[in-house]
Amino acid sequence: IRRRNIFDPAYIQAYDPSSKAGGGGVAISELKLKLLATFVASPDSMSAAIISGDTGSSGYGIGEQLFTTGATLIGIERDRVKIRATNGDESYLVLDDTAPVPVAADPGAGASTTEGVEQLSETKFSLDKSVLDKYLADPTQLATMGRALLHRGPDGEYDGYRLSAIRRGTIADSLGIKNGDVVHSVNGQPLNSVQAAMSAGTSLTSGTSAFAIEVTRRGQKMTLDYDVK
Repeated sequence: IRRRNIFDPAYIQAYDPSSKAGGGGVAISELKLKLLATFVASPDSMSAAIISGDTGSSGYGIGEQLFTTGATLIGIERDRVKIRATNGDESYLVLDDTAPVPVAADPGAGASTTEGVEQLSETKFSLDKSVLDKYLADPTQLATMGRALLHRGPDGEYDGYRLSAIRRGTIADSLGIKNGDVVHSVNGQPLNSVQAAMSAGTSLTSGTSAFAIEVTRRGQKMTLDYDVK
């Protein structure tokens, strides 16, 4: 489960238990930042990490500066990221190994529809704030939504994520997401990279009262609308 990459399941990084942050003389960062999740892909430029700071959470790729710290993200691994300060010092941010890791449901087991989600029409849904907060609090729970692979549009550029392996009774199923859907945007934010997908997810805060997802289903574009109460 720890090695699973929900945005690039075809790529699985070799797990080396001896490779822990702080090795090789590189220290743990003292910056007031917290690593929430990592998504390791090949090539490295497609990897991303969710990092929180004083102003909230955001998705970052290699080479990007973290908030207003001046530090630059220079490496992303399964359970840590490497950053370089403005003075050239390098250090790690590490995932909390004590955080709970969600276990995927048995595909063969029966499952009930997610409580707190109500379908009002084909494209409109209502969900309790507690349901949204649950998934915002633990980004790794996105793994329960199935598999997602970057999708190329007619122009050859990435224009979203194609979803598959969505099981009945999961949160994705309850929210009207279907196997084969290509999700293009969340609240107008395009999902054309791993970093963009992560930023779109973190843009949904606990104060969100509504959001919309643009998808293509069987060749037809449609918008799924959600009211949060």
